[in-house]
Amino acid sequence: MKFGVRQQAEVNKNKLKLLRTALCALLFALNVPADAQDTKKIPRIGYLSASSASEASHRTEAFRQGLREVGHTENKNLIFEWRYAEEKFDRLPGLAAELVGLKVDAIEQSPERQDVLGGYRILDSERSGLC
Repeated sequence: MKFGVRQQAEVNKNKLKLLRTALCALLFALNVPADAQDTKKIPRIGYLSASSASEASHRTEAFRQGLREVGHTENKNLIFEWRYAEEKFDRLPGLAAELVGLKVDAIEQSPERQDVLGGYRILDSERSGLC
C-alpha cells in the first residue's frame, strides 16, 4: 500500500503513540511489591480493540515489536489476552468485563473508538498521567 507523506506521518505518529502506551502498560503491570517478586508471576495484559483482529494487525504487531525491543516476549515473560469487538461496539463492555474477570494486570485499549466504552475505566496512559 502506498502512502502519501501526510498519511505516512500519521501512521508513524500512531505507531509511536501505540508504543508509548504499550510501554506504559507494561511498566504499570510490572509494578508489583518487592516481596511478591519471588512468586515469578508472569504479568497478563488485556488488549481490547473495537475493530477486528485483521484490521488491528498493524497496531498489534507494532505493540509486540515495541515490547520485544525492551526485552519482553509474548507467552514467555508476558501474557496477552486479546479481545476484538469486530466493529460491534455493543460487545465492548462485555469484552472489558471478561478481561476484568480474567484478573489481568492491566488493560490496554486500542486507540480507535475509545469513546464507546462509556463508564468502563481502561488504562489510558496519556490521560492517566502514568507516563
